[in-house]
Amino acid sequence: MSRKVIYLNLLKDANEQAVEKLGDGLKTKYSRNGFRRFFGNSYEVIQYDVFEMLRVHKLGVLNWSSSISQEELNAIRLACQGAWKIFVSAHGHMNCTDYVYGGQFYGKEPLAKWDQVSSFLTYLLPNRNDKYKIELMICYAARTMAYREGQQARIAPELLSTSLAYKLFKNLGENRTVRVTSRSGATGFDELQGCITVETDEHAELEYERRTVLETPDYKNLKNWVSTLTSEQKRVLGQKFLISFNSNGGNYDVIAAVQANGENEEKFKRFALAQARYRDIRAHQNTLSNQSQYGTICYDMENSGIKIKNVFTSEVFYEGSWI
Repeated sequence: MSRKVIYLNLLKDANEQAVEKLGDGLKTKYSRNGFRRFFGNSYEVIQYDVFEMLRVHKLGVLNWSSSISQEELNAIRLACQGAWKIFVSAHGHMNCTDYVYGGQFYGKEPLAKWDQVSSFLTYLLPNRNDKYKIELMICYAARTMAYREGQQARIAPELLSTSLAYKLFKNLGENRTVRVTSRSGATGFDELQGCITVETDEHAELEYERRTVLETPDYKNLKNWVSTLTSEQKRVLGQKFLISFNSNGGNYDVIAAVQANGENEEKFKRFALAQARYRDIRAHQNTLSNQSQYGTICYDMENSGIKIKNVFTSEVFYEGSWI
């Protein structure tokens, strides 16, 4: 009898690239002959798209929409009850330790808070004797409230408890026996190799800088100002300052060297410099490679307590009672 690997997708668009890559990657990983020979089992990957179920569940109502039948719900709960491992996929934000997102999160409302997610998972995972093994495929879920700091060295317990992953783990652990594995960086899946990839702390810091460049009040004001210009004004200013951006970087220095004459050119130059800075950071990020197991944190219930371990370095961050 095959072991069941359940993939619970919380993203709204089931055709999103992240959803398809994870689904394809899991099938690649668990269909490999080497993997099956080593562990002595065959595996079946089953995907359930449960965005709508979570959306309804968090409202606290039991009358599911017409698109969610009781038969479907029962089938998912039965599959989870017999699962060997469960993957949970959603979007996350490096400086948000409370919410998950069902779509690209910038400018979007969150899908659910951590306690709503854990309540939903508890509902989908019936009580059983065996420990549930849960993999959170949620970017930055293991990152603590001190998100600008490195996450690989030993982290103080009071900080460990601030991560989204720990909050989910603790809430789930009140009613189920679980082991939760999560990552401190942006999480991906190499669908060809069948392995999880994680960005490094350096990449995460650059991501924070990149995202904030275009979110400053000055840039937003400049963007609004540019929208008021005529097509001819945009063309003239663009020809002078909006160069054809080099994917290898160096754009900021090129634009900074262009002489601005008059108020309009000064303002447009600041607008172009922000975009250049954004692209230069991206160019730097592209030189960094993600690593398998980097930033992987395991939260486990054992010996009447818990253990939190950095899988990448094998260092035990914490062992004892609930934090």
